[in-house]
This record gives sequence, C-alpha cells and structure tokens, in this order.
Amino acid sequence: MADPNERKLYRIGDYARYMGVTPDFLKHYEENGLLAVHYTSSGYRYYDFDQSSRILEYMRLRNYGVNVRDMNRMLCAEDNEALRLLDEKAESLRAEVRRIEAVLAEHERVKVWYERRLQRPVDWEVRDVEPCWFLPHANARDFERDERVYPLLKQWVEWMPVVKSALRVTPSPGENPYTTQWGLILRSSLARQFAIPLGEPLVAMPGGKAFVYHFVGLEREFSIDEIARGHHPMFEQMKKLGLRAAKDAYLVVEMKLTKADGNRRGGSGRFIVPLAD
Repeated sequence: MADPNERKLYRIGDYARYMGVTPDFLKHYEENGLLAVHYTSSGYRYYDFDQSSRILEYMRLRNYGVNVRDMNRMLCAEDNEALRLLDEKAESLRAEVRRIEAVLAEHERVKVWYERRLQRPVDWEVRDVEPCWFLPHANARDFERDERVYPLLKQWVEWMPVVKSALRVTPSPGENPYTTQWGLILRSSLARQFAIPLGEPLVAMPGGKAFVYHFVGLEREFSIDEIARGHHPMFEQMKKLGLRAAKDAYLVVEMKLTKADGNRRGGSGRFIVPLAD
C-alpha cells in the first residue's frame, strides 16, 4: 500500500508538461529561489508535486506583469496590501492596453492611406493640418548634444508608430538652401489623448493650411542631398502651384524598406509644408 505521506517527484520534462509551462520556466523560477528542486546523484532534476499550487500562483502574478523579484513579497503580503499591489499592476495593464489600441488604430489608418495611393505612388493635396510637435534627435552625422532630448525620446519611442520618425527641413543661408534634422513627430491631439509627455526642447509645427505631398514605395523621396539642395520633387510641385512655405517643412516617415545587403530599396511617407498666407 502506498504511503500517503510519501512525496511524489517528477522529472523536469514531465512536471513542465503537467503544469502547462516549459522546462526553462521551471529553471528560471528555481534560479530565482521560487522553486525547490531535488537532484539525484546523477544530476537529474526532480520537482515535488506539492509545489504545483505555488506555480499556479506564480502564473497568476506573472499575467499581472509581476516580475520574479517581487513575487515572494506579494505572496507574503497581507490581503489588503497584496490587493493594493495588484491594483497598481492592473493600472499598468490598462495603460498598456491603451497603448496597444492606439498602435492598432494607427496601423489601420496607415493601411487605408497606403491602399488609397497604390494607384498613384505620388500624390499631393492642399488641406488643413493639425499642429504637431517635433523632437530633434540627430543631424546627418551625429546625435543631438542637448541632454533634454533624451528623457522625452525614451518615452516617445515607446509610442511608435503613433509617434513617427521625421525629417525637419529648414531654410538656410548657407551653401545649400535647406538644412535637415532628424527627429520624431507627434500630432498634438494624440499627445493630449494619450498623455504623451511634452516639454523642452520640442519644436512646434503650426496647424492650418499646408501642402501635403504623399509618396509610396519610392527611395528617391528620402534623398537628403536632394532635399538640402532644394531639388526634391516636392519643391518642384510647390513651385508649379505657386505655393510658398511659411518656414519649416517636415518629411514624415511611414515605412522604410531595405534590401538583404542593408541598402535601402524604398519607402513611404509624406511631406507636410505649412503655407505662408
């Protein structure tokens, strides 16, 4: 007759299968002091049946986003404190859901924009645009030295593609008629909607009437040299229409593609050029 007090032990592969996890999961939690393991003289791992309920608790906490370092603290807390800690995790999950929903909504918008222009890889329009914020990040050869950039940058990149890569194009009295500066751009309404942080050293792109030049699947449109020399097709189209830029223009990147060797093979985006009255 089997002894009811005898501990039932399982090899790591069998135990992982019975618990719906992987052997690596068990090893990771063991290494962090959350599971006990029995080793045979030959070095095989065995796990005790009685730890199964503990693993289910770990899975529950993991799905809240609790990391392994905090699990023991949460399991040892009083009921009210444990629930308070889980409330904090639940709010983090809600924030992540909002971010994911924003990314999916932006994907659908870009998909509609892309499909609308497949028949005309280059298109343009004059329309009202909303104000945007531009975060400088780099010139052609180096990153911005302004240390105020990087706390914002760290938070903004988490919101891409709601936040987008962009090139600021500024009139210049130098050898070329324009200077360029890479950075990130964000519509002001999205900054408010999702509480994306703002502050110095952001540059404001004014809202109002603008020339918007769309392109899909083209590499030449990203040529910084042509942009700096004022030879980009966008400038040519504005000249034909008799339009005059208020000041800065912004090349907003929707997608850039590369060949297997790393060289660019095309991309999609738009120029937004606020117009002078």
